[in-house]
Amino acid sequence: MADSAFSTTPSDQADPFAADCPTDGLYLNQNHQQRLNLLLHLVQATDLLLIVEGPNGAGKTTLLNKLTTEVGDSWDFVRVQAGPDVTPIKLLSLLTQGFGATPISAGVHNMQAAIRQRLQTLNDHDKLPVLAIDDVETLPEDTLETLLKLHEPVRVDGLHSRLIRLIFFATPALHQRNAFSSHEHLEPDSIHRMEPIRLQQNEVAEYLKLRLLAAGINELPFTEAEIQELFWRSEGLPGQINELARASINGDRAPSSQHRTWVGLPLMLGIGAVAAILASLWILQGDLDSDVVSSVGLNPPPPVMVIATDPAAVTAVAPMPSEPPRAAIKPEPETEPEAQPMPEVRPSPVTLLVTDTAQKVMKYAAPANSNEIIKSPNWIMQRPAQHLTLQLLAMSQPASLFSYVQSHRLGPPLASFEKRTGTKPLHVLIWGDFASREAATRALATLPAKIRASKPWIRSFESIQTTLKP
Repeated sequence: MADSAFSTTPSDQADPFAADCPTDGLYLNQNHQQRLNLLLHLVQATDLLLIVEGPNGAGKTTLLNKLTTEVGDSWDFVRVQAGPDVTPIKLLSLLTQGFGATPISAGVHNMQAAIRQRLQTLNDHDKLPVLAIDDVETLPEDTLETLLKLHEPVRVDGLHSRLIRLIFFATPALHQRNAFSSHEHLEPDSIHRMEPIRLQQNEVAEYLKLRLLAAGINELPFTEAEIQELFWRSEGLPGQINELARASINGDRAPSSQHRTWVGLPLMLGIGAVAAILASLWILQGDLDSDVVSSVGLNPPPPVMVIATDPAAVTAVAPMPSEPPRAAIKPEPETEPEAQPMPEVRPSPVTLLVTDTAQKVMKYAAPANSNEIIKSPNWIMQRPAQHLTLQLLAMSQPASLFSYVQSHRLGPPLASFEKRTGTKPLHVLIWGDFASREAATRALATLPAKIRASKPWIRSFESIQTTLKP
C-alpha cells in the first residue's frame, strides 16, 4: 500500500475523509437542513421515540454532530456513544453524571430512581431532558431494556407523560433486538423513524470540496468522471464516498478502474454479440446477392437483446437492417371497396356504484374560522376509544393551528387539545376519525405532500383521552 497522503501530525494536513469530521466540514444543503429542522421540531413538540436509522456510512453520526451544535438553552442534552461493553450500570452512571442526578447508593434501582427524580426536576424548571445515543444496536440486551424503561410514560399531575426525549441513531439491525421488539410500552404509534438523506450525483463534488477545505486543502483532486464513479459506487452514502475518495488519493486504487471492470465486461460481451450477428448478416448478404429471388421467402433475423448491469453502460449502437433487400414485386392493382354505411353505435348507460364506506372521502375546504372547523377536546372525549386519528403537529399558539389549517385547506373532522411539556402548553392538531388502521393509512395518503413530509402519525383516541382525563 502506498504511503498515506494525509498525516495525523498537527503540522501537516489532516485526513479530510475521517469519520470524526470537524463541524465546518459537515455538508448541509437545503434538504439536509429540513431533515435536521424536522428532528428538532419532533424533539421539542412530541414525546415520541425518535429513531434515525440507515446503513453504515449513511450519515447518522454526521447528523448527530450537527444536532449537537443546534441544541438550545431550553434543552438539557446528553450524548452517549453505545457499544457492546456498555452495561446497565455503566449506562446509568453516564446518565447520572450527564443529567446531574445524585443517587443515594449504588445499584440499578437506586440509580434509576435518582435519574427519574432528576428528570422530573428538570421538567419542572422548563428544561427538556434529551438523550441522544449513537450505535444503539450495539448495546447488550439488558442495557437496551434499561434504556427503554426510562422512556416509559409516568403519571404526573393526573397526566401521562414521558420525562425524557430519546433519539436513537442505529442501523436497521435494531429492529431484530428482543428488548426492542417485545417491550410492552413501545407501541408503533409512539415511534417515529427517519433516514439521513443520501447525496445526489450533483452534490458529491460540493461535498468533497467542503471536506477537503475543512482539512486545509483548496484543490479538488478528482476529475468529473471520477466523481461520477464515486457516486455510483457509493450509492450516495457519505461514508462510502469518504472511503473511496481516501483510497483513490492514497493510490490504493483508482475510482474508475474497478468501475470499468464492473461495467465494461457486460458491455463488451454485448458488443461482441452484436458484432457476431453483423458478421453473419454480411455473409448471408453475399449468398443473397447470387440468388435474389430466393430471398423472398426468408424471415428477418431474430432481435438481439444486450443486457448491461448498469444503465450508464448502455451505449448507442447503429441500427441494423431489419431484413435483407428483396426483389421488387409489383403489387396487383387495388380495387375500391364498396362503401358500406357505418352502423350506429350507442353507448351503454353508465351506472355509478356508490359504496357506503366507514370513512368517507374528506375534501379540503378553507374554513371560515377556527371555531367552526377545529373541534374542542369535548369532541375527542366523545370518540370511540378504539378509533384512530392522525396527529399532524403541535404548536405553542392556538392561532397558529388555524393558520396551518387555512394554508393547507384542511377540512373536517379536525380537533385540538392541549398538552404540557414541563410547564409549557402545546396545542396539538389531529385530523380524522377512523375505525381501522387501514382506513387511517389510506386517509394519510390523501393529505397534501407538505403535510405528509412532516410524517403525521396514527394514534388511538384512547391514548389522547387518557392524556386528557384529570
